[in-house]
Amino acid sequence: MADEKEKSTTNEIIDSVTGIVTAIPVYQDAIQPAAKEIGKALQTVTKSIHVLLAPVEIVVWGYERIKEKLSEELSPKIQQIPEERLISPSPNIAVPIVESLRYLGYDDNLRKLYVNLLASAMDLETAYRAHPSFVEIIKQLTSDEAKILQLLSQDISIPLISVQLYTNFKGISKITKFLSKDAYSYNTGISSFSNIGELASCKYPDLSSTYLDNLARLGIIEIQRGVSFTDSKKYVELENHITILNFISQNNLPNQRAEIKQYSAELTNFGKQFIAACITDDEYNTSI
Repeated sequence: MADEKEKSTTNEIIDSVTGIVTAIPVYQDAIQPAAKEIGKALQTVTKSIHVLLAPVEIVVWGYERIKEKLSEELSPKIQQIPEERLISPSPNIAVPIVESLRYLGYDDNLRKLYVNLLASAMDLETAYRAHPSFVEIIKQLTSDEAKILQLLSQDISIPLISVQLYTNFKGISKITKFLSKDAYSYNTGISSFSNIGELASCKYPDLSSTYLDNLARLGIIEIQRGVSFTDSKKYVELENHITILNFISQNNLPNQRAEIKQYSAELTNFGKQFIAACITDDEYNTSI
């Protein structure tokens, strides 16, 4: 009833607007030529918009497409679960997943996370891992970030480095009278640098630090600036990465020095649960 009332109201508004437009006199000599030109321009813009948005229409899935894909990808996972452990998934997980697949089903990496989450929710022994918030978290991930999570399921900690630039104020008379002769200021030139984007075959590996910031924002990882690996060899590849070497070379000035700081990022307990529920890795999942 509510839908019919809303539709009726919408039709009334359309009729009213149409009536107003019809009632306004059109002045042939002055207004109509200009109106025709505007109309042509609007038609051109509208066509351009339709062309640009056409791919969106293709990737927005209907229920039949979702059902078909879920059946295809869930089947092998469900077959591995003993019949006595099979349960109906909680609606607060299953329904949002189906809805989200309308817009993200085309992305193989993100769809895989949803399918794994649904499979976890359908197993009596793993259903406790399937937190309802995971559906929303996946919606806030990029395809590249899903690849990084796959890599993190194999190693829960990753090395990170930052490059800080220190500027010596010695010799700057207006400042040194207030500061000691060895006073420095510093700023971070590169932060949370990692090659994990390259290791995970990301489409945009240069955005790795941004991806890690997002995973930290979502509570999946924690960037530990005061914690580094005892094995310094883990940082050698990062410190000799072309990006770092070029940056240090470009900032090699007489009154400035670059210093590399070593630290790390690690999965949080929440992140470990997310990995266990949404990433297929039987060996890892048995420990959660």
